[in-house]
Amino acid sequence: MDEVTQSYTPSGDAGGPGDGGGGPGRGDGPGDDDGGADRRKVWWILGGVLVAGLIVGIVIALLTNNDSGSKKTAATTPSSTTTSSTSTTSTTIRSTTTSGGTATTAQPTTPVINSFTVPGTVSCRPKKGTTINVSWSTSNTTSVTLSIDGPGIYKSYPGSSGSDSVSFACSVASHTYLLTAKGPAGDTTKTITATREP
Repeated sequence: MDEVTQSYTPSGDAGGPGDGGGGPGRGDGPGDDDGGADRRKVWWILGGVLVAGLIVGIVIALLTNNDSGSKKTAATTPSSTTTSSTSTTSTTIRSTTTSGGTATTAQPTTPVINSFTVPGTVSCRPKKGTTINVSWSTSNTTSVTLSIDGPGIYKSYPGSSGSDSVSFACSVASHTYLLTAKGPAGDTTKTITATREP
């Protein structure tokens, strides 16, 4: 009887010990998955620590800026001291009414003759002429003039008060003495007549 010899050739799919098939030595086994997960965990942890560090740094920077800003403000803000003084000025005020309302302006005050003294009667005996004393006191005045028997000025006097010895002609029965007080707001006059004794 003839013997039948069969030969057996293993196919490449069987995956013997030396081939690159899916045995325990492959790179896609369970050990590879565990290593990737560990690496991902490490990256997550490092990322979290980095983010937390950034947040802490920002908070510290903001707090530092606020403190330095308040210190600068405190250093550059000068302290203020308030002093007050009171002065009293007396001024005569006149009001002028306009269509838009009342405008108040200070106006100079008219001169005032407080006193003007001239003898009422004059004794001319035994002389044909004599002198008399006249005196005056005024307010709001820069100068004073004296006229005798007319508007012409006999003499001018600076200031607001004074006195003088003036002539009195006995050839006529009386003489008129006119005092004019002059000031920034105008003039004020007063007239007194002196009579010769009979």
